[in-house]
Amino acid sequence: MQSIFYNGDIVTMEDKEVEAIFVEDGIIKQTGLKEEIMKLKNKDTKLIDLKGKCLMPAFIDAHSHIMGVAKSLLIADLKEAKNDKDVIKVIEEFKQKNNISNDKWILGYNYNLDSFPNLDIFDNPVLITHISGHTGYLNPKAMKLVGKEGNGYFEEKEFMEIVAKIKPFTLEDLKQSYKEAEKLYLSYGITTAQEGLLDNENLKVLEVLANENKLTLDVIGYTASKINKKYNNYFNHFKVGGYKIFLDGSPTAKTAFLLEPYIGTNNYGVANYTSKELEDKLSKMLKDKKQILIHCNGDAAALQVVNIFTKLKAKFPDFYRPVLIHAQIIGKEELEKLKDLKIIPSFFINHIYHFGDVHIKNLGLKRASNISPAGWAREIGLTYTFHQDSPVLKPNMLESVWCTVNRITKNNIVLGENQKISVYEAL
Repeated sequence: MQSIFYNGDIVTMEDKEVEAIFVEDGIIKQTGLKEEIMKLKNKDTKLIDLKGKCLMPAFIDAHSHIMGVAKSLLIADLKEAKNDKDVIKVIEEFKQKNNISNDKWILGYNYNLDSFPNLDIFDNPVLITHISGHTGYLNPKAMKLVGKEGNGYFEEKEFMEIVAKIKPFTLEDLKQSYKEAEKLYLSYGITTAQEGLLDNENLKVLEVLANENKLTLDVIGYTASKINKKYNNYFNHFKVGGYKIFLDGSPTAKTAFLLEPYIGTNNYGVANYTSKELEDKLSKMLKDKKQILIHCNGDAAALQVVNIFTKLKAKFPDFYRPVLIHAQIIGKEELEKLKDLKIIPSFFINHIYHFGDVHIKNLGLKRASNISPAGWAREIGLTYTFHQDSPVLKPNMLESVWCTVNRITKNNIVLGENQKISVYEAL
């Protein structure tokens, strides 16, 4: 089967003028000027008039949680809630719409208010997660089920351990919602997706879908535990790419590990490991010769990474392209060292628009202006990527490009004129 695409803006990401593309049996065989490409057609060739639209390569998801997106389709979205009353209304409507009985868990996500509401009125166990994904709140019935005491608020490692224990969905629920998540990723032009936190439940779903040959996207997972060698290479579109490790928290939740405290506080954030603990963990991962994703938001955490990898360089001459996930608050000097170490920062660039005003409040304008410093990375010649950390935000690659080019907050404040890059560079 042959096809020719023409009459549109064809972006190949190469320095070549292209007016048309010739495709045979799903493979791009030739690109060039329309006149020369049209000479390749026969009576069966399908001619596709782009009518001025843009045609470009598909996107590779640099970091997200596609199983997290699948699960988010099964829980209440609290993003639009402006107060406690709104939160209760959303949860009540979600319960009614989905016919949830009083003994079943109700989960909410994308919560974005300064304090958590009183959810004692619900007979159901309820857990709501902050939009950062790093903190959350449980009502009394939920607290009883997970065996916890206190005011219901938890953060970082303790909160994530609680979330890992809760299994409110069946395998069939998750398989069906995964297919819906795939459609969402495809709608944004993504053909390789990532599951950045491959726990046992997520692994089980993806294994079953792979065994049934029901994965459309290529999916790469990253785990904190031992890797099954079966998935060293793609098996029916699924493979395990390497390891994931969390160094600190989130700047919006004031848990990212910083060299200077958050404005008006003595809070420097959270360091999940001492330097010795981190060195030991990274050494074990590097022995497996696998890629490592390093969750790192703060500059103090970034400095830990630089110092430890510099120390480990003699012992492990090839680091297998480690990725500094988020890399939001990081100095130019540390970026230069990342280049020497061949560590790739993946900037959560959409933070500038969605949470930039919170960063100004938490960090001050000077520090906030240099979050996700793509301009410095370009200047240094450092390899870098962008991501949306879905389900925190939708896997909208073109929004990432817009955020990178404009660097505007919701309150219309430009964060770092010097950090802007062009549309083409962003792509």
